[in-house]
Amino acid sequence: MTRTLSGENYVTASLIIPLTKGLIRMLDDIDRSALKYEVQEFLDNIKQSAIDRLLQYEQRSVAKGATLMNPHFKKKGFVSENRAEDARIQIEAEVKTEVQRMPPPTQQGGNLTPAPYAGVLSYLNDQGERHSTASTCTVDATILVRQYVEVQPINNQRDPIKSLQVESDVVTDLAHSLQFRV
Repeated sequence: MTRTLSGENYVTASLIIPLTKGLIRMLDDIDRSALKYEVQEFLDNIKQSAIDRLLQYEQRSVAKGATLMNPHFKKKGFVSENRAEDARIQIEAEVKTEVQRMPPPTQQGGNLTPAPYAGVLSYLNDQGERHSTASTCTVDATILVRQYVEVQPINNQRDPIKSLQVESDVVTDLAHSLQFRV
């Protein structure tokens, strides 16, 4: 565990939570039936210490965001499903901010913005435009993050940055801006 966390050539923030989960699982898997009471108690104390000291990283925004964005782990890297969901919500908010910063999509012939409404629907041209842009960004962020999270984590041999490369311009920009998290 210490060797894995002391990596010089790769980001380690996304490893803290999955390694904690692995440590807790390993301590749970030890067959204690043949062990003396003192050894069982020692193992229980180590497990409780790991839970008390290390599990708190699931609540820290950098660690949980990095774990969720690491294609090797995603939601499977978390001990608690609730913390994985918190991380998804956090990343959705960050993606929404990034989507809002992106220029609107354009086409060779001009802007894709629909023509303004006239007559009875003219009220949609006023404040609705600002609201719909924010709503669209929220929807885009939700869709992007959920699609990413629902895909199975990649195997350990695959480069995580290459797994983020996709066809869509928006997702490609997003993957590029978020690649420093993994």
